[in-house]
Amino acid sequence: RRLAVVNVDIQKAYTSGEFPTSYTTDPRQLDYVNELSASARSRGLPVVWTHVAYMEDGSDAGVWGTRTNTPDSLQNIKFDSRRSEFDDRLQIDRVRDAVYCKKM
Repeated sequence: RRLAVVNVDIQKAYTSGEFPTSYTTDPRQLDYVNELSASARSRGLPVVWTHVAYMEDGSDAGVWGTRTNTPDSLQNIKFDSRRSEFDDRLQIDRVRDAVYCKKM
């Protein structure tokens, strides 16, 4: 057994403040995520980042893509869109950390 830090969907769709789906919690939230992730790396523990992005037709969003169909719906987070990008404040080590795009 081994510990890991898994950072789930910390992407602009949810953190940037520029989209209706964004929200603000603790103003230092991403600082804490960065500190925890750096601490894990320094101890040789894996750090994992996940995000969501879907094909242009949204068919890979599964049942989640059938609940609503607005510009802000989950299936409308498209590849290479600002909504799919990780928050710029994150310190992701693209060499050591694992990055996964989730599908439904």
